[in-house]
Amino acid sequence: MTNQEPIETRYLEARGRRITVLFSRNACGSVCGQFLFGGGDTPIMDGPTQEDVLATVEEMIDSLLLARDLRASALRERAQRTRRCRPKDRRRTAAKREQRPHQAAL
Repeated sequence: MTNQEPIETRYLEARGRRITVLFSRNACGSVCGQFLFGGGDTPIMDGPTQEDVLATVEEMIDSLLLARDLRASALRERAQRTRRCRPKDRRRTAAKREQRPHQAAL
């Protein structure tokens, strides 16, 4: 999370509740969304036992963190592909330029 000033405020409507979402920009350029529940409004997880509640919350957090990791990995992979493709594209462009005079002679 960041301590930057919000760049935008939006609202979500969920189950009759209006949830404020404050967006700010992280130092690396990504966006942080902070979800603010109303005063005295605390998300509650119900379950048959304490272990079940903790397991459910742990699974939710794991899923969120996994999604975040997968997104970061996909962005890194895309950046690497872009870097790898650039020299090839330049070579192809140069090769096409070299071929053009030969094609015009035909």
